[in-house]
Amino acid sequence: MSQGGNKKKMILVVVIVAFVLIIVALNVVTTQVPYSSQECHTIPFAYTVNITECAPYAPGIIFGLGSTPAKVTCTINNLENKMGTFTLYYGVRIDQKDIIQTENVSMDARGFLSRTYSYNGEIRTCTCYASPPSYQECHIVTNYRNVTIWHSLFG
Repeated sequence: MSQGGNKKKMILVVVIVAFVLIIVALNVVTTQVPYSSQECHTIPFAYTVNITECAPYAPGIIFGLGSTPAKVTCTINNLENKMGTFTLYYGVRIDQKDIIQTENVSMDARGFLSRTYSYNGEIRTCTCYASPPSYQECHIVTNYRNVTIWHSLFG
């Protein structure tokens, strides 16, 4: 066979392959298909915490008689419509040292409570803070994924 004949056959093969690829490409469709999944988020309780009293030590007149201890009163408010257990920290600072009371307190929805700590001596400051509980909030979301669909050439 001549070189011209081989070239014609090669061109014919390339044209046929290109034609088949075009037909296949025309019959492939990518579309998006919806699916649902659950998303959850951890949300800390909303709350307020305040020092409602920070009273200094008042020494007594004679040998400490009649002295009044230093005192801190800490109030926490649960702002959620859920019951939860908070960790409450309250106390005083003397010189460079903190004296902190730690208490796990169960609180009703929209509830509040106060705790008081007394110290028989001079203090620098009062302290009060809390660690709230958290809860899971979940909801269903719709996502989409790409799917390739092959259509039949023959219907």
